[in-house]
Amino acid sequence: EAEWRNVGAAWQFKGWPFKSEADLFTKVLGVHMRTRDETPNQLVKSWNVEKYAFSKEKVNQHDVAVTVSSFWQAVHKSMTVQKPHLLMKPHQLS
Repeated sequence: EAEWRNVGAAWQFKGWPFKSEADLFTKVLGVHMRTRDETPNQLVKSWNVEKYAFSKEKVNQHDVAVTVSSFWQAVHKSMTVQKPHLLMKPHQLS
């Protein structure tokens, strides 16, 4: 559990080819997941990332489906803007 407290720490991005975390997340989709009982990371709050919070105790199938759908919509939207050449064309699906 202690290892997970470091996820989202600024030191993880040292040496990356971006000026700052803000610059990184204007070019790359960022996703931050946490449990609802955790205090939101103040650093992550300022980043342009998709934020999801899950309950450890109560798992509602509808909530999970909505969150999963939201996640994939964010991925698709990001790819449409940042990497459209990686998306399959409709004629490639059949």
